[in-house]
Amino acid sequence: MNKQAQDIFERYNPVDKVTPCPENKNELVSELRFYAQKMVNLYGLININEFVDIFNSLNDEKVVVEEIFPLLLPIILGSEPRQYAFYKDLLVHYTMYEK
Repeated sequence: MNKQAQDIFERYNPVDKVTPCPENKNELVSELRFYAQKMVNLYGLININEFVDIFNSLNDEKVVVEEIFPLLLPIILGSEPRQYAFYKDLLVHYTMYEK
């Protein structure tokens, strides 16, 4: 990742915002991770609100927009190579940072 892309990544995906996964949310986080990966592979990027709407329409356990960042950020920062990341109110495929 070039320097400019790295700076953008770090700005919107800050390590200091990582929080422990709440108890009993591991299965939900796994599902969110799966959906996030599939959606960015399909669309390239997706608005967090749309992501939540699609996720909630297909799953019994519901989430709210405010849960997405704290639940997915540890997954994003813990994966190598990174598959997707946050940018403002979007989830974006990692190749978006290279453009």
